[in-house]
Amino acid sequence: MYNTSQTKPLKKIGSRNIVWILVVVVALVIIQILVSKGGSVLPSETYRGNKVVSVYSRAKNNRKNSDDDQFKYITDGVEGQVVSELKQPKCRNLGIDDKDLSTNSTLDTIANNTANNPGLFIHVGPVKTGSSSIQCNLQVNPFLKLSSYKFLGRPEQVCPKTTFQRQGGKLWDLQAFVFRYILRGWLGQTDTNKDFENYVNKFKATFQNYFEEGLNSIFSAEEFCGLLDLEKKTSENERLIQLFADLLNDIPQVITFQVVHRYGFEWALSNYQFSEIWGKINLKSMEDKDMDSILAHKDIFLDYSPDNSCSPYKIWRFLRRKLIPLLDRATIKVINFNGNDGDDVATRYICSLPGAEKACQKSREIVKLDIARPTNADILHADRIVTAAWKEGMIANRSSYFANGRKEIREILINHVQHGLNSTFYEMPLECLSAQELSMSLGLSLCIGKYMLGEKFNATDVGSMFTRAKSKNKFCSVNVTALFSEDPSWGVFFRTIEI
Repeated sequence: MYNTSQTKPLKKIGSRNIVWILVVVVALVIIQILVSKGGSVLPSETYRGNKVVSVYSRAKNNRKNSDDDQFKYITDGVEGQVVSELKQPKCRNLGIDDKDLSTNSTLDTIANNTANNPGLFIHVGPVKTGSSSIQCNLQVNPFLKLSSYKFLGRPEQVCPKTTFQRQGGKLWDLQAFVFRYILRGWLGQTDTNKDFENYVNKFKATFQNYFEEGLNSIFSAEEFCGLLDLEKKTSENERLIQLFADLLNDIPQVITFQVVHRYGFEWALSNYQFSEIWGKINLKSMEDKDMDSILAHKDIFLDYSPDNSCSPYKIWRFLRRKLIPLLDRATIKVINFNGNDGDDVATRYICSLPGAEKACQKSREIVKLDIARPTNADILHADRIVTAAWKEGMIANRSSYFANGRKEIREILINHVQHGLNSTFYEMPLECLSAQELSMSLGLSLCIGKYMLGEKFNATDVGSMFTRAKSKNKFCSVNVTALFSEDPSWGVFFRTIEI
């Protein structure tokens, strides 16, 4: 029995303990205030220590207030018309200098220069923004000459069939130009190597001739993303950038760098699918590398300037910061991949060129090409299911023919889902990016779209496309474990499969 007479008297609370208690109370109050203002953080079990968390936190902590800073992250889910609350997004701490916040150069600001001085248009892509389709169009488009334009390269090898013959004339090897002459510093060796000197002189002479003939020139190559290898500030990188700038300054044309902007979440999705499929599509053995789930690549949805990739934002930022300030006659033009004008991206590119009205009109009337390098996400989903079934022992035939029949079994599975089940892979059990991850991806898409497109940016278009993609489960991969455990018929399918 508890004897109150035996209880010890309470010790007096010292001044030091009082201070600690006050510190704890104040900290709890501050946390409560932050949470009430939308300062929640990402789930610790998913992103603890991740670089993306720091970007997310800084963006929130640097807000002035909800009235002044109209950009809001959606933390209560992303259903419906999510951008109705996102009027004029403002982002901070995305690595953008104040000088980058000015409105981009538009067609109007460079049209006068180009009308009197032929221009050099350097289309840098980047990857997954329609570069192959643009290059294929430029190779066969017979109407460029109507507007005094000439395409110099790069030749694209995966062009769809067309009724037009490819343009005559030699195309420059831009891959060699970028990686050897720029990144390896061959431009700086012209005094000691006659071959290098001849190459550079030929390069300059080509543009001098076109300038005198009044012709505009177009370079198109994603290889220019290799310039990002020089992004880190070192004396050698600065030297190589300056060498390239010196070469461009010797060219008489007005230079316009062209970057195609694609909404961030859509670019990230396409980049993930493309890198997995085209990096592993030719693997034959079931024991080779698996194609990854979207969850293994979630970082690219939360950071559109990853170290190992060339995003539209990253190459745009590099050109504005590092190269264009060194040039005498240069500007940058952003072309919207996601236009709502009814044009495909290749025709939209032609129509964005200054003074190319005739070529634009004719291209809209006649030149229609299929997508040059389409990405079939079914290949990705099917491959993950097939390799998992093999490693689980569900495929009974363990012969070397089956062990190296990854492609054949994958095609059988795609046909079975589409025609046997009359279904899609997105109707299977799925593992998806979380609502909070999607919210962040949408937020970055809005921020960067606003910076790059300026007054042409349309938040409603971004929201509509995002909502459609989410409703179709595009931000998901098949949950293979759940698929096999929930439906035993897949065991029967793989045991009886024949190739």
